[in-house]
Amino acid sequence: MAYLFDTGILAANDSSGASLSGAKLTFYDNGTTTLKNTYPTKADAEAGTNANANPVVADANGRWGAIWLDDTFYTVKFQPADGSFTRTRDDIGGALADLASTASGIGAGLVGFSHAAAYAAGTVGKRLQKTVYASDYGAVGDYDTGAGTGTNDASAIAFAITSLGASGGRVIIDMGFKCLIGANLNIPDNVIIEGEANGDRGDFNDAESNLLGWTPALYVDPTYTITVNSASGIRNLAIFRKGLQFNITAAQVASTFAGSAITLGDYSCDATLEYLTILGFQYGIRTLASNHRANRVNINRVNLDCLNGIYLENAADTSSIYYVHGWPFVTVGSAVETNNAQLLRSGTFIHIGGTINDWCDVAHCFGYGHAIEFRAADSVNSVSFTNCGADHVSGLSDGAIGFQVDGSAREIRIISPQIAAKQYGINVNSNYSSARIVAAIVNPSIWVTTTAAVLVDDGDVDISEGFMRTGASAIKTTANAGKVVVDGTDFRAFTTVFDNYATTVQLRHRNCSFASNTTIATNPYVPSVASGSSIVLDGESLHWTVTGTTNCGTLSPVAAYAGKTVTLKFGGSLTVLTGGNMNLAGAANFSATDKDTISLYSDGSAWYETGRSVN
Repeated sequence: MAYLFDTGILAANDSSGASLSGAKLTFYDNGTTTLKNTYPTKADAEAGTNANANPVVADANGRWGAIWLDDTFYTVKFQPADGSFTRTRDDIGGALADLASTASGIGAGLVGFSHAAAYAAGTVGKRLQKTVYASDYGAVGDYDTGAGTGTNDASAIAFAITSLGASGGRVIIDMGFKCLIGANLNIPDNVIIEGEANGDRGDFNDAESNLLGWTPALYVDPTYTITVNSASGIRNLAIFRKGLQFNITAAQVASTFAGSAITLGDYSCDATLEYLTILGFQYGIRTLASNHRANRVNINRVNLDCLNGIYLENAADTSSIYYVHGWPFVTVGSAVETNNAQLLRSGTFIHIGGTINDWCDVAHCFGYGHAIEFRAADSVNSVSFTNCGADHVSGLSDGAIGFQVDGSAREIRIISPQIAAKQYGINVNSNYSSARIVAAIVNPSIWVTTTAAVLVDDGDVDISEGFMRTGASAIKTTANAGKVVVDGTDFRAFTTVFDNYATTVQLRHRNCSFASNTTIATNPYVPSVASGSSIVLDGESLHWTVTGTTNCGTLSPVAAYAGKTVTLKFGGSLTVLTGGNMNLAGAANFSATDKDTISLYSDGSAWYETGRSVN
């Protein structure tokens, strides 16, 4: 590095403005009287050749030629030609080069910085102490992916963490490092472990076989785990299982994917995990099996290939999981097996469960080939899955599910999902009481499901808009299904659109469209109510079968049906009485027999007959 002192524009003048011809600049080693060379060009200064005369003498106009200094400091002395006075200045020249040096006594000495020193809050030294490099504390990053061996860097990284003190900071894993983690690594509160820059992904493409070249990376022995705590986290790293190999078989996946890469500490809050690729574990990210709480977890931009991707239990208060990609990275280049078994994973991509887990937001995530892609389980509530995708090997009847809601989960929102090739696109099987809806499915896109686009085993479900196409059944219910309402959905190319278990199961639809389906509905549901002097409807259904032969004088509720028309079909002989809150045609009673109907319009306060049929 060279430093430009003068380009030839500096001039020496006396107090009257006259040029000082012959004025001299003499250059010394900084703070000494040892002469030190200067140079006419940058190239000469960097090469140490063709030095200027020392001193450098001004021309008749009091000007010197170009003067370049090397990358260290100088002392400069000025004298007029007659030597009548002298001016001297130290510390001239190459400070930038010295500041850039990390060598002891040069850059570090110039700024007076040491990681071991104590600095006051708000000082530069205090800020610099917030970032340390793992290599400065003994990490070597020499894990050999072929041999599966290397130096255990867990203690060195732990040492770097300890150096940050209670206030925390960042530990940087050096570029090019592949660190073996051969012991449990605890990341305490307020500490972030981070890969240098954005990492070197090697050849990150559909072949995926070269991901073992990715650095910086942590290779975790599956016997151990990395635990993150409050306001701590990991970012910009590959986290691979020790011994991981690519292009293996389905049997090898089942036998070698083990351990948990990252564990969320008990009672931790605000942990952040982002820009990670996690491969080869039984669990990629999980809470402790005995976890009490892990609040406000933030997971963002993570690639996963593990038997189970994210297993989040008892994570309260607006945890967020965004842009997570679950893909068979390890085996996408493997030899093709029967039913593409090499692409399948036996676990769950994203699991939200536990006794306390609310307001969790999962968005823009995509999972492929898992037995279950997205699951809301146990007693979670108010969980949202938004713009998430679930895909699978096409044509299998292996029980695979895109989204599952079970246990006693409730008020789960599945918004704009895209689901393809699963045996069941969405399965709702929650035994929570009818006091709350179990699942709201909004604007779904579901296609080529083997058995059913939506299977309802238990719980109330609302489905609105979107489309479903191609498969055995679109909406299928079983014996314990709750109330299922479908509104405004487009159905195409199903054997049966509404495959209802029995006429007593409340599967209702309105405003839907159909094309190229074999059968629209089996066991269609029509609600029934017993006859009586006052018949009470549910405030929702528009068509009813009235059983029994007791005469009817009033119909309620009225306000709930304001602006709507209800049709009653009778199963026996009875009289519908005008007056009360029913105004019949001609103010005359209606003597109904089996299969007769009457239609009544509500204005919110009374009913008015709009038509009848005698059948």
